[in-house]
Amino acid sequence: MRSPGRATRPSALLQPLQKAEWLPSFLDEPSLAQTPMKILRDRGAPFDLEQFLRQPLFAHLATQSPDGARDSPCWFLWEDDALWIIGERGANTFLERIEVNPRVAVGVVDFDVHSGQVRHVGVRGTARIEPWDPERARRLLSRYLGDDVSKWDPERFQPNLRPRDDLVFVRVEPESMVVRDQSYRKPG
Repeated sequence: MRSPGRATRPSALLQPLQKAEWLPSFLDEPSLAQTPMKILRDRGAPFDLEQFLRQPLFAHLATQSPDGARDSPCWFLWEDDALWIIGERGANTFLERIEVNPRVAVGVVDFDVHSGQVRHVGVRGTARIEPWDPERARRLLSRYLGDDVSKWDPERFQPNLRPRDDLVFVRVEPESMVVRDQSYRKPG
């Protein structure tokens, strides 16, 4: 019997897997197979983690502050066994929070209300502030804006393709990843 207000966790279903056990052999770049992190999967159908992280989905970066947790929605790039997020000094307060406490969490969800697909990846790890790299910025932004830079907002996004002192990258190095397919059947 569970206590009121406390959710039970299906811990028996959570099983740490070695990357090689679940990593599909058809992946071109099996970078996750070489990363020393825990990958936990529980319910639902398995899905390709590398393919999921290549999609242009929103991530939510969670950081800690003296006033409690803070959540920052952001675009990301999965590259070199890390999540890369753009930060702007003076505009993004998550940079200061990371400098004080680099322990972060990131959630990425792919939800389709029409099909009932709900896939989630939760990352826990350490964030580091890295120097600005215009080429990495191009790769990240093209995921969301397309490859034709001339169609990008000339004031907001095109200036990010040259060296800038006010921009940095946040590199989130996963220590663990929770991978869940929480899809449901639509009635009818």
